[in-house]
Amino acid sequence: MSEIDQRIPQSTDSNSNQLPSMLNVLTILTMIGSGLGLISTVFLKFGCKVLEMDEVVSKMKDADIEILEKTCANITVLMIVGFVSSLLCLMGALMMRKLKKQGFYIYIIGQLIGILSSPLILGMESFSDYKNWFGYGISILFIVLYSTQQKFLVK
Repeated sequence: MSEIDQRIPQSTDSNSNQLPSMLNVLTILTMIGSGLGLISTVFLKFGCKVLEMDEVVSKMKDADIEILEKTCANITVLMIVGFVSSLLCLMGALMMRKLKKQGFYIYIIGQLIGILSSPLILGMESFSDYKNWFGYGISILFIVLYSTQQKFLVK
């Protein structure tokens, strides 16, 4: 009987510290998204060059031009907020990979900053763009998915 007991793997503390596959996938996707967020924040300033191109501006809707003008007027604030939001999400994901519950809350703060900054800085017109709604939806989806993984965050 003792020979059989030795061949059956016993549950150890090292297994309880193993990263669940869903949490692994979510954190990897978050790291990719945060990296893209940091890169897009850097390139945000180049988007204002569109206002100098008459042929492009003539094809844009008035509402889009207004949002672009507000974006360019507040470019520094938007870049700082985008950078902070992406960094917080990245930090939260890295902490959740270490199964730290605090990472979940840092991630939520980063996402909420990202979601709320656009309407607060640019006004309610930012809600008129379907691309923003797509981003808000992805952010909310990830918050919900991470909340299902909270039971594994034990530190």
